Amino acid sequence: QSILGKFDTLRKRDLLCDVTVVVENVHFKAHKALLAASSEFFSNMFTTEDQKSTCRLDGMAAKMFAAVLEFIYSAQVSVEESAMEQLLAAAHLTEVSELVKVLTGVKPDNIKADRAEGADLTKRKRGRPKKSAGAHGESSVDGHAEDKEVRSTHSKDHDSEAEQRHL
Repeated sequence: QSILGKFDTLRKRDLLCDVTVVVENVHFKAHKALLAASSEFFSNMFTTEDQKSTCRLDGMAAKMFAAVLEFIYSAQVSVEESAMEQLLAAAHLTEVSELVKVLTGVKPDNIKADRAEGADLTKRKRGRPKKSAGAHGESSVDGHAEDKEVRSTHSKDHDSEAEQRHL
C-alpha cells in the first residue's frame, strides 16, 4: 500500500487525525500535513493562523468537500456529471491545484485520466465537458450514464520517488 493509501486508512479509522474541518455542520477528520501538502489554502491556514484543531470552511457543500478530501487522500474522485462544476469550484476554493488541473483537462506529465476507470478528461482542453445523452437522460463526458472517476498518478509517482530516495 502506498503512503497515500496508508494515510487514507488512518483517516478512515480516525487515527492520528489532528484537525477537524467543519463544512455545513458536517465534521471531517483529517491530517494537517497532508492537507497542507495538497492545498495552498490549507498550507496558509495551518502555517499562519493559530494552531486550532477545528476549522470551519464556508462557501461549499459538504458533499463537495468530501469529494475534494477523497482526491487529496486517494488521488481519485468519483462525482456525478452534474456535480463537476461544483467540484471544480470547491477545488479552486481550497486551492487543490492537482484536482483543478484534472478537472479542467490540463494534462501535465504527472496526471492522467484513465478511461478504463473513469472519465477521459484529457481530450477537451477548455470549457465544459462535451455532453451526450446517456441512459435515463443523464449526461456524461464519455456517453455512459454513471458517476465519473478522475485519477491522478502524481501521488503514486511521489510515493515511489520517496521510497527510492530512502533505499
